[in-house]
Amino acid sequence: MFESQTSVELPVLDISQPLQPSAVSSFTKACKRRGFFLISNHGISRDLYRRLFQESFSTSLLMPSLNLVLHLLQILTLLTSLLLHSLRVSEFLDQTSLHLQMSSLTKQKALENEVEGLGMHTDMSCITIVYQDEIGGLQVRSKEGKWIDIRPREGT
Repeated sequence: MFESQTSVELPVLDISQPLQPSAVSSFTKACKRRGFFLISNHGISRDLYRRLFQESFSTSLLMPSLNLVLHLLQILTLLTSLLLHSLRVSEFLDQTSLHLQMSSLTKQKALENEVEGLGMHTDMSCITIVYQDEIGGLQVRSKEGKWIDIRPREGT
């Protein structure tokens, strides 16, 4: 069984100027230290967040708004670019393929003595973008095997 740890502050990466040397350095440090970070200045408005959250409860998620898809693909492209620059293999940027999958992991009815949530798993993609509402509940596992609560932060 893994030990739980109190929440920590994750680094916040400003992606408005993604290929600045300081951004690449911050990205590299965040990936090496925890493997997780928050992003700010990503261009997704509060209204778009609200619509994403509303769509996650309906079948319209099968056809999300084009505006939302374009914003998410832009963020994914920026993060992939940061990753490749961080690894010093940016020449492969034109050869990367991006896959966007939207999933809704909403609260399910709990059975007595069962833990709610998705459970421990490893994402199979290189980069996973997670939107967390103000209620929270997102946890990540540290290198030491402790579960860390990720506090929601508005605008990230």
